[in-house]
Amino acid sequence: MTKRRLASLGIYKFISIKAIKRKDETGIVDFKIFLPSKKKQVLGTDIELNTANNSTLNNTSIGTAVSLNYENKNLFKGAEILVTDLQGGVEFAINDPANRLFNSVDVSASAELKIPMFMDYIGIYHLMNKIKVLPTKRLRKMEETATTSIKVGYNYLNLRGFYNYNSFDATFGYNLKPDDQWRIKFNQTGVTYFNPKTEPAFDAILEQNTFLKNSFGKRLFTGLFFRDVQASFTGKPKKNNVSYSTRLFGEISGMELLSINKIASSNKEWTLFDLPYASYLKFEVEQRYLKKITPRTAFAFRADVGIGVPYGFSTTVPYVKQYYVGGPNSIRAWSIRQIGPGGFNDEVANDPNNTLPFYQTGDLKMEMNLEYRFDMFWLLEGAIFMDIGNVWLIKEDTTRPNAKISKNFAKQFAVGTGFGFRFDFSYFIMRFDLGYPIKNNYKDETGSYWKYHSLNELRFRDINFNLAIGYPFNIY
Repeated sequence: MTKRRLASLGIYKFISIKAIKRKDETGIVDFKIFLPSKKKQVLGTDIELNTANNSTLNNTSIGTAVSLNYENKNLFKGAEILVTDLQGGVEFAINDPANRLFNSVDVSASAELKIPMFMDYIGIYHLMNKIKVLPTKRLRKMEETATTSIKVGYNYLNLRGFYNYNSFDATFGYNLKPDDQWRIKFNQTGVTYFNPKTEPAFDAILEQNTFLKNSFGKRLFTGLFFRDVQASFTGKPKKNNVSYSTRLFGEISGMELLSINKIASSNKEWTLFDLPYASYLKFEVEQRYLKKITPRTAFAFRADVGIGVPYGFSTTVPYVKQYYVGGPNSIRAWSIRQIGPGGFNDEVANDPNNTLPFYQTGDLKMEMNLEYRFDMFWLLEGAIFMDIGNVWLIKEDTTRPNAKISKNFAKQFAVGTGFGFRFDFSYFIMRFDLGYPIKNNYKDETGSYWKYHSLNELRFRDINFNLAIGYPFNIY
């Protein structure tokens, strides 16, 4: 326990504890603890690169992001760790029909203070212990293993010609590591202010889609006693070379403000500073699996299911909290937000003359990815993959037929396959995946979901190129 607790501070290179028996005194043991410190202040940079080919819009985009981060591993002389990060990214348009140099600009900044102790700042957990809701054993475990996190952040995104937004957030929570397999990030309190501004092109879409319009706008996301929790479990490698991990995520917003409404017996939504608050629940579970077949080959699998449900005065889950699929870490044969929801065919977005980004999202997501990975030569690795998935709505949307989840949902999975090249430079993996769509999420004019009905219809221009850093998924 002592060694684990010291390691959790994150300020030592390694921990060595040696027991030494005293020669002159029987039954007495001295312990020598060696704690070489890490470098107190660290300044680093990271570069990300990704690309996507959009045959429908007849353009290719290349995105790059640069981040500058600073870390102080003993800020107040009590093993407090301050982590700050400043990141800026742009997506360049190549051969864009609208003659835009940039598709998007993304800027974010954050600062997190990690305090190596459990801080029950309003006494809620000790109160829960007194009224027998929280067992004493569980409370003591939290006091022994939890560290406190205070974080503030800002994000600005400009999707040119579509919309832009400013987002400010602050959270107070805990990081727990009960053992070597579980890691838990729990934000007890959190507030986010989301302020978007739409462009005429997106306004035209919103005017034709009331469901989408209700999910997009200024929002206040709140959580006083519970904001969100993410837990990951990594299984111990087995003798048959199998590794696996599980991730659980839960989020809630608006419960406190809705309670105020109910206490006041008001049938009208109460707002704070004239800001409507978002009321929704989200839950997501993800399973990852890796099987080493030989020292040079492996089979990897990922399954991800998530659902978001509005409640109270909210009729939809906010757009920024809805699920989407597509892109280099999802269904690689399509671009981000190109698929769905359900069996809906967005004819406007799929028009060859369209120059707008894709925007389709849903309340429910189901996704599976399979890869056969193998070494080729030198630094080059290869992969054959298949991606399956889609998003759905949980309520009917008259402007998007077949978008609601139904008993026919299995027929509405989009399916893509492809081949990938990965360059392993030890410090990072550069990945180049070529995705090819083989099954749509909607029926075509012949009543078939399959994109091609004969080999003669296969076209090279339908390949979706994806460039990214790192594997699309791996064991946590």
